[in-house]
Amino acid sequence: MEVSLKKRMLAVFPMLLFVLFGFCLMGLTFLGAKDYEGLAKKRDAYFQETTCADYIRTKIGDFDSFDQVAVGEFADSDAIYLYETYQEQSYETILYIKDGYLYEQFQNTGDNISAGAGNKIMEAEEWNVTMTDENLLCCKVKQDGTWQEVHVAVQCGVKELE
Repeated sequence: MEVSLKKRMLAVFPMLLFVLFGFCLMGLTFLGAKDYEGLAKKRDAYFQETTCADYIRTKIGDFDSFDQVAVGEFADSDAIYLYETYQEQSYETILYIKDGYLYEQFQNTGDNISAGAGNKIMEAEEWNVTMTDENLLCCKVKQDGTWQEVHVAVQCGVKELE
C-alpha cells in the first residue's frame, strides 16, 4: 500500500511546525536571559553606588536625638560619632574609613580602642564629613573612583568634637 505524497506532506507539516516552535522558544529564552543579565548588572551597579550613602543616612537618622550626633576624626580620617545610653552606661558608635573600607566601631564612650577593631561595613576609598550648619551634615564618599554625596538633616543638631 503506497502512501500518497499529499498524506506524507500532511504528516511532515506538523513536525516542521513543532521544530520551528522549538527554535522560536529557545531564541526567546536566550534573548530574555541576555536582557535579564543586562538589567541585573545595572541593578548591581546602582546598588553599589547608593548603598554606602543610604547606610550613612539611615545610621545617622537612627541617632537623631539630643546631642547624639557629632563629627570629628578617628584613625586619621573624618568620623561620625553616634552616642547612646543604655542602663546608665554611655556608648558610642564611630563611623570611619580605614584601608579602603567603611567601618562601624561600637565601644564604651571614651575608650581608646584601636582603629580597625570595628566591623567592616562596605568598600569605600575615602570620605569627607563636614557640617554645613548645625543641623545639616554633608558626607562625600568615594567608591570605585566615583564620589557620592549625601546630606543629612539632623533635627537635634550636630556637635563638632575637638
